[in-house]
Amino acid sequence: MIIFSPQPEADGQECGRRCQRCALTWLEGQLKEDCVLIGELSRRTEVSERLLRYYERVELIRSERRANGYREYSEETVETVRQIRGLLAAGLPTRVIRQVLPCAVDGVTLRPCPGVLDHLRAQLDALDRRAADLATARDLLRETITETESAATPEHPRLRLSEGAPPPPASGK
Repeated sequence: MIIFSPQPEADGQECGRRCQRCALTWLEGQLKEDCVLIGELSRRTEVSERLLRYYERVELIRSERRANGYREYSEETVETVRQIRGLLAAGLPTRVIRQVLPCAVDGVTLRPCPGVLDHLRAQLDALDRRAADLATARDLLRETITETESAATPEHPRLRLSEGAPPPPASGK
């Protein structure tokens, strides 16, 4: 429900009056919505309101506060949130995204702004180190399983992880 419906100026120019519901501005004979409230932003980007507030807190997006405290985002924020999601999916942490976001063209494409490639290469190096650490951990776990299976004795039969926990030990009676 619109609280009031502004009318255009006589010369057809934007009058700049806004309704109280959301920045609905009279432009070229029609009301044009030029803001998005957090619920609508969440719906359109499929990102929770809580996560949107986090993005705002870490300065990835910004909003204006209305008199009633509601967050009011620009229409461009929809695309910005999509870019953030794409960069997160590429493995970039929010601290790096904040630095490279001004260079974003779309979800995962960045213009070669100063320092962007350095940030991306550093993040790739960190991901490579993490992948190597995970591979080492996987190999150690595989070795532990093999050693545990080969150490089976009559008192401690071979443990098969697919069978669940071993049966309880028999009582000495």
